[in-house]
This record gives sequence, structure tokens and C-alpha cells, in this order.
Amino acid sequence: MPLSRRSLPRTLVVALALIHAAAGLAAEEGDRPRRRRDLPRARAEWNAMLRRDADGAVSAGRRLRALRQACEVPSDPLLARPPAGGFTRSDAGPTARALEDGLAWRPLGPWGASSGTTWGKVAGRITALAVHPSNADVVFVGAATGGIWKSTDGGRSFRPVSDTAPSLATSAIVFSPVRPDILYAATGEADSAYLEGNPASSLGTYLGAGLLRSVDAGETWSRVDVDLPENAVVSRVLVNPRDPQRILVAVYIFHDVAAGRSRPGGTYLSTDGGVRFTRTFAHAASDLVQDPSSPDGVFAAFGIDGGCASCAARGGVWRSADFGLTWSPSLTNDSPGAPIPAQPGQVKVTISATAPPVLYASVLDVDDAHAAGGVFRSGDGGGTWEKRTVHPEMCPKDGFNQCGYDHTLLVHPTRPDLLYLGTVSLYVSTDGAATWSPLVEVYAAGASIHPDQHALVIPASAPGTLWVGNDGGLYRTTDGGATFDSFNDALGLIQFNGVAFHPSMPQFLMGGTQDNGNLRTLDGLSWSDRTGSDGGFVLVRQDAPAQVLAANYYAYLNYSTTTGAAFRDATPVPALMTEDGDPAEPMAFYPPAAAAPAAPGTVFLGTQRLWANATFGADRSGWAPRSAEDAVEAGVITALDVLGDGNGPVWVGGSRGDVLFSTDGGATWARRTAGLPAAVVTDVRAVSGDGRSAYVAFGGYLGTPSRHVFVTTDAGLTWTNVSGEIPDVPVTALVPAPGDPRELFAATDVGVFRSTNGGASWSAFSAGLPNTTVSSLAFRPGTRDLVAATYGRGMWTIAVPPGGGDGAPVAAFSVRPALPAPGQSVAFSDLSSGEPSSWLWSFGDGGSSAEKTPVTSSRAPGRFP
Repeated sequence: MPLSRRSLPRTLVVALALIHAAAGLAAEEGDRPRRRRDLPRARAEWNAMLRRDADGAVSAGRRLRALRQACEVPSDPLLARPPAGGFTRSDAGPTARALEDGLAWRPLGPWGASSGTTWGKVAGRITALAVHPSNADVVFVGAATGGIWKSTDGGRSFRPVSDTAPSLATSAIVFSPVRPDILYAATGEADSAYLEGNPASSLGTYLGAGLLRSVDAGETWSRVDVDLPENAVVSRVLVNPRDPQRILVAVYIFHDVAAGRSRPGGTYLSTDGGVRFTRTFAHAASDLVQDPSSPDGVFAAFGIDGGCASCAARGGVWRSADFGLTWSPSLTNDSPGAPIPAQPGQVKVTISATAPPVLYASVLDVDDAHAAGGVFRSGDGGGTWEKRTVHPEMCPKDGFNQCGYDHTLLVHPTRPDLLYLGTVSLYVSTDGAATWSPLVEVYAAGASIHPDQHALVIPASAPGTLWVGNDGGLYRTTDGGATFDSFNDALGLIQFNGVAFHPSMPQFLMGGTQDNGNLRTLDGLSWSDRTGSDGGFVLVRQDAPAQVLAANYYAYLNYSTTTGAAFRDATPVPALMTEDGDPAEPMAFYPPAAAAPAAPGTVFLGTQRLWANATFGADRSGWAPRSAEDAVEAGVITALDVLGDGNGPVWVGGSRGDVLFSTDGGATWARRTAGLPAAVVTDVRAVSGDGRSAYVAFGGYLGTPSRHVFVTTDAGLTWTNVSGEIPDVPVTALVPAPGDPRELFAATDVGVFRSTNGGASWSAFSAGLPNTTVSSLAFRPGTRDLVAATYGRGMWTIAVPPGGGDGAPVAAFSVRPALPAPGQSVAFSDLSSGEPSSWLWSFGDGGSSAEKTPVTSSRAPGRFP
């Protein structure tokens, strides 16, 4: 394995789980359970588990191929269409931005949710920032999985501009200095790439799609590169100040899936506007900066968590005088005054606009700490370096440290002794890193910004302003950090894991999120975090909806008797969690939970076996296993469906492909995996009262033909693949329509798909949705309003018209392949809405048929209307 990896020490994991915010961080409507620190590695492992292929890899290339397949699936006849000649999704882009009149998804927010703390409103994780070089009112933000947003009024309002781009994971945005109407964006989660191992243990580079470019001032974006590594995380991009055709990108890491190896990236140079590239340096490239004193001068930082065992070149900071064509060492292990490892951990670099430019580098060691690295300063444009000091809480060797995830560095452009470093908190030095002080201690009483800093920028035209992007969103200070303002009212970037409803409050929505807690709205407009930390499942007791059970991660549970206004800690210790803060037995990072429909006070939770609590979780000692033995032989339970009062039919699915059925509430289990793929089960839905008829959905990339949705009518003794037109992409959720189990909706990483015939055929059902992961689907109680929770763009809804009998049928069908070759068979699938009683097919060559599924052949190739 070329890139060495390491795990967080057990003691550190325990510390992360137990450390909480100060008592001054109170909720809007009452006390909340103590905040639990972010666990980015465990969360990334959960997301990757849902998306691994048969070899264990998570591949960006596979997702893009699935996106291409999704483009070929005909749009559902219910949905609005793009203008003539347009289409809504692509693996390259750009695509149609507008839709004609008709049914389409619409956003529900949140746009700026109350954090319940002095952090103010939050909007989701921001990983990139850029401000126009001469107009400080033009601001771009890039989100971890929410795309690029543009403001033209200094951040007072924002709008999304890359929703149809092939990837909404953004790690950098840059203007062309000579032509600022041209912008580039790097894709892939660079701030999570430090977690990557070899392809068989990948944690998410599937999100990337190379290099995006805009030629209309950031209004539309398309992928431009054709030969960057397929499964690459692009961390940075620069545009030559004199020649906008010369583009330099930093690739952090890429997966060589064929060889089964992770490989360090490096610097890649293009001379044709970012279309074709040549690698000019091989190493894990974590940062790039332009030398303001030389149009062809650049500096690159090389290093990755754990060091780069396969790298021939030394890590550290290197410089180039020919815009990245050739490189020479600037700060490496043999530089005078620079005691750093030959292969350091992650490295970040920043440069002033003074003459000579002043550079700083934050060098981590293989433990993500400053202990064997440090902060270094060069006052002569990178010729010599001096080791300076660090703050003991920035990136400590012992204690709370996640600097591989949140690590950003910025020097003021014209005040070279003013320096900012962001990790969990934000630090400042006013004397060239001789001393440091916390600018904001995020967990202290009165803290004004959210934890986990990812991006910093000072506009050249407004040097008194500092913009900060973090896990909570966007903040700005204009007084040196004395005060910060939140700019999250117009941003909707929340990464939701699920959605829950109230039985009698139509506007109530609640769902768990990445690092922004469990968010709730009562009126569909104002949202607030009710629990803090990462948010997992949310259950509302349907016969007594004032009771709400909301999880963080693992079995950290919170219980409310006030409809979620206030919660108390209900973590089951020692049954499900230990005193030390570890799971008492193996369980998913976000374990599944469900309440019994006929006994709503009984709630179930899956670990390796099924647990139940008859007090809706209120009594933390009331949890008991339904069986002494594990339900799944390996892995953990990842999907759960309970029928009746919980003592009869129950289905569970596991992370290793287990599908099990119980007729006695989980006391005994029958394994029902024959004919099913050995992949993570993401959802299981019983559609008959006895539970014998059910659908099961699978994650992963499983090859062709698609094998992600199966149905049984005999309690799993036999299964039928009903994946149809759904591409080879993880199905993250599956929901039947109210009252009609043959009408199905499937959520995926490339949109939503609908079937009206039990999966015999599927249509694309994504009109209006941004191109991000749909993590959950559910119908509002008593309605046909379908709500989608997305992992990066909040919640969305669409009102699905009733099925047959409500108006005349609408004829529609799909054809595959979309562009058949001469002599190739073509399959037509009926996608008509309503309930037609007869069919009439016209084949375009004079032939016709009244059969429901006719077969015909044409003697000559041609175009058939």
C-alpha cells in the first residue's frame, strides 16, 4: 500500500465522545444533551460502506458511469421537461438549468438553521471560498457535497450555480487573474482525502469529477479535463496570471483501481485551458499558492496523513519558476532550520503579496500533529525558512486533534506578520508566528463561529475582511475577529441522513445531519438544532407525538417529551454503550431504528442483533435484546422494518449482505439471502400485513445488469430482481407510495427513480433536484407529498399525483440502448401513467401492434419516429 495509514488511538476516540461544549451553549427552548465531538473518520467509513463495489473500492469513475446511465433513463411523464434540446443531468455538463411548466422538486431548506448556540445560524459544511479580485461583493463558496454558490451583494444573498455539474463536492475555487469571468473549481473532498487507503478501503473519492470550468462569470459549470486520473481528489487549482490557458492543479490522491493501489497525486500542468494535463511532480499535493511577485512562480505543498511511503521525492514545500513545469525543494527535511520528516503528514502553505513575499507553512507529522513538524516562516520568498511556534491546542500529539480533516492556513496579503490558522478552532498570530492566541475557541462560552475550519480568504479589494468557511457554514469578520457575522441565511448545504414527520403537524420536519445535530422545523420555515453533534435517526411517537427519540451516532440517544423542544440524554449504558463511550457491541455509525406500528411506544434498534425498548427509549435501562444470538453473522444491521406490534414479522438487512426474516419479533431468524447480491443492505420494506411480500435495496457498485432492488412474495424464499432501468449505483432508500405497493421510489447518488409497476420498469424522477446524494425518502403522513433528504442540499419535496383513474392515461416508454447500432436488439419499457386498458404501438415503418409487450424487427437501419 503506497500511502501508509493510521487509526485514531482508542483513547482519543473515547475523548472525542466525552468532551462536550461549555454550559453556556444552551438551546433556544431548553437544555440539550451535551455536545459530542465530530468523528470524521467513523462517519466517512459509514458513507463508504454504502458505496463499495465487490472489491471494496469506492470509485469516482463508477459514479460518473452511473450518472451517464441515469441520463439515458427517460424522464417520468409526470415531470416537467427541460427546454427543447436540453437535458437535466450529465457526467460532464453543463445541462439545462430551466424547466418548462410541470411537476418538479422544490427545496424545503433549511437556509440558515439556528444552532441553538452562540455560533448563530448554520448552513452546512463549506470547504472552498473565493472572492472576485477587484469586486469584494462577488463571493463564491464551495460546499463539501452541496456545490458552488454565488453572491453578488457581499454575501447577503446566495444562489446555487453548479447544480447540474457532474460533482457537487468542491475543494477549491479560483478566478483567472487576467480574465475573472473564467473560473475553475477542483472537485473531490480534499478535507476527507487524508482518510483514503488503498482502493479496497476507500472512503469516498467517488464524489470527485475532475476539474470544472465556468466561462460566464460562474453562472454555469462543466467538466473540462479529459485525462486527469479517473478517481482523483483534486485539492487545488491555479491559473497563470498572464496566460489563462495555462492551468496547474494539485491532485491529492487517486485510486488505481485496476492495480488495486492508491497512488499519490502530484502537480498536473495544462496548456490548453485545463483539457489535457501532464504530471510534472509525483507526490500527494495538498496545497498550491501563486507567487504574486512572479507570474510564473508557484509553491506547492506535498504531504499526507501517515506520510507517503511510495514517494521518491521528499515532502514539504517545493517551488517552481516556470508555473509548475519543473520543481526544486524549498522547505524539506534537509533545509537549514527546518526539522521536518522526510515524508511529513499533511502540509499547508500560504504567501503574502508583499515584496519580497513572506511564506508560511504548517507541517504536520504522521500523527497529524505539529510535534515533529511545526509552523515555518520564510521572509525571502522561500529561499530560507525558520521554525516558529505553535499553539498547544492547534494540532497536539496528545489530546483532541483532527488536523488531517480541518487544517487551513492564511497570511494577510499586505501585513505579512498577520497569520491565521484554522483547525477545530481559529487561531491568530500578529507577530509572524512568534506567538499565537485563539481568535475563537469554538467550544468556549460565547464562541461566535462553528467548529472545524476548512477555508479562509481575505479579499484583495477588502483587506480588512476575513471570510471563514467551516462545518457550520460561512462567517465574516471586519474587525479583526472581535465579532463575527453569520452569512448562512441564504445557503442550503445541510447534509441530512434522514427525515421524520409528526402525525398531525403538517409542517413538522426533523432529521439528523453531519455535525449540525438533529434539525427541526415546526412551520417549514424556521429550523433549529435540537441535540448538537452529528445527527442520526429521528423517531416521533405516532400515538403520542410529544415524545421524540433522536440519535447522534452509535447508540447515543436523546429523548424528548416536548416534540423536540428540549431533550435529555437517554444513552443506554451499559446495555448498548460503555462507560468509556464505546459501543458495547458492534453497531453501525448510524444504526437503524423503527417503532412498531401497532405498538408505537415500542422502539427497535439494530446492532448485530435486534434490541427493543417498550418506553420509546425514555427508560435507558429498558433496552433488551430480542435474542441472545446475533442476527447477522458478520458485520452489523443496517436496515430494519417492523410490522404489527413488534412481536410478529420483522425484516433486517446487514452490512455484509445478510437479509433475515423473523415471524416472532426477532427471537428467531430465517436467512433469506439466496439469489441476492453480497452487498450492504440499505433498506427493506414489507408491503403485506404478514410481511411475506417485501422489497430490499442494496448499496455498492455491483456491476451490470443492475442488482439494487429485489422483491419477494414468499418471505424471501425466492427473490426477483426488479432493478430495471436503475443504473449500477447505490440505492440509498426505497419507499412504496401510500396504498399502492407497486408504485415505488428509489433514492440514489444520481437522483430519484420511480416505478408504477412494482419495478418492472423505472423512470427518472429528478426534475429540479441538484446533482447530489439523496439519502432518504418518505411520504408525509396522509398525503402523497414525497420528501427527499439530501446529503449536501437540505430537504426537498414533490407532490406526486394519485395513480390511475385520475385523468386520462399518458403514454410514455423508455428505449435501451438509446442509440442502437444496426442489428442490435432494442428494449422498450412501458412507462405510461394512469391505467390504460389497451395499447397501440406504431413502429415507424408501417408496422403496429396492439399487444402490451410486442416484439418487432426492422429490416434496415434508420430513424423511426
